[in-house]
Amino acid sequence: MSDEVRRSPENGIWCCTHHGKLIDADDATYTVGALRAWKALAIRRAQLSQMLARPALLSHDDPDLNALAPMGLEVRKLASSRARIRELFIESGAFLSWGDNVATAARDLAIEIVSNALRHGQATAATITVEARRFVVQDDGVEFDCRALSERADGHGGAAAVREIEQRFSGRLLINHRHGPAGNRTTIAAVKSRVDLMMLTHCFIDAEFVSWGNEAIDSELTRVADCDSVFIMPPEGVTYSDRGDILRACAAVAACGKRPVIVMPTDTSDGVARMIKGFMKSFGDYDALEVSDDESRYHRSEIVNLLDLRRIETDRLRGTDDEISYRRF
Repeated sequence: MSDEVRRSPENGIWCCTHHGKLIDADDATYTVGALRAWKALAIRRAQLSQMLARPALLSHDDPDLNALAPMGLEVRKLASSRARIRELFIESGAFLSWGDNVATAARDLAIEIVSNALRHGQATAATITVEARRFVVQDDGVEFDCRALSERADGHGGAAAVREIEQRFSGRLLINHRHGPAGNRTTIAAVKSRVDLMMLTHCFIDAEFVSWGNEAIDSELTRVADCDSVFIMPPEGVTYSDRGDILRACAAVAACGKRPVIVMPTDTSDGVARMIKGFMKSFGDYDALEVSDDESRYHRSEIVNLLDLRRIETDRLRGTDDEISYRRF
């Protein structure tokens, strides 16, 4: 790197003396990627403050705030796990990028997954890795899918965390689980748009695939063969005449033993949403969405109304500089 590039504004991040020394002394924790993510959040907040002529609070719906700061954490003992996971969610920028409520729900679930793995799952260690759009929780314990906890009437900590996400954040947090030779791998991701969903999982199909012919139908169902739930994407501007394709798509997915999850475009009318809710009852053991003004409650078959990116909403900034503590991976 040349002196000119090293001294350029693009390569700089401005901190107080105390935290500047901490960062310089620990490049294993404070990586280039993490510092760039922090800088992007700070610049975005400054831009909004200039535009509004007042101190700005970042919106979890801001399309410019997708990337989390890449970092990681390994936990081998329960005693310090809660505090360290809390720090990880703060330092990664999750509260700024996802909003307080969504980030808190995700953090609580991560704590419960790690606690269950070390306490009940015979795991010797658990790790949490922060990627650009999600948290990846891994452990070497026995197979355990946290999503199954919501079915347990006797569940407490972990079950309560999963039920909270299902009841309040099903359209905003995507939870996936896989078990392999290395153990359990659970991903927790915030979803702000249908594009986000398609970037985070391959478990989606176009609602119109049922009209593409038998070969195309078989190909799509094979592609999602390893998925427990399949997200069905109706077209933008979905109308009453799309009922047949959506119904056949749900039937095809359900016939393969998978849960259909209808992901509605943000411009879906109330009438079309009621129509879809009504015909979902025809799946017998599958429940329909219970709709309210602000939130949606989801059961075994779900309609997810994702956030409209054009809506501007503010969240309180979580913590201050002095409240943030630092630790080595």
